[in-house]
Amino acid sequence: MSQLNALKFAHSSVNFALCLPLGDIENSRGMTFLDLLGHFLSIRFPFWGICHISFLPRERAIYLHCSTPEKRLVICRDRAKLAKLDIGVQRIIVRHPGYPDYVIETAS
Repeated sequence: MSQLNALKFAHSSVNFALCLPLGDIENSRGMTFLDLLGHFLSIRFPFWGICHISFLPRERAIYLHCSTPEKRLVICRDRAKLAKLDIGVQRIIVRHPGYPDYVIETAS
C-alpha cells in the first residue's frame, strides 16, 4: 500500500480512526460512518467479498449480514483479528439466515 493518512470520524459518541491510502482521502469527504466502516473492512479483509453492514449506535454494535454460509465461515475465522479492532463498537455480530448469530466482543 502507498503512504497512509489517519482519518478521524465521530458519530454518536463513537470515535473511529481509519487509515486510508492518500488517494482516498480526497474522496472521503461527506462519507457516513457506515461508508468509512465498509471501506475500512474492504481494505483490511478484501477476501470477505460482499456482505450487508448495519450499525446500531445505541447498542454500539455492527451487524455483518452474510450472503452465503461460506462467507459467514470466512468472517468467523477472522474473529481474533476482529476482536482486536478498536473502532468504537462493543461487538460485531455475524449473521446468516438459518444459522445462529456469531457475536464477537471487540477491544473497544
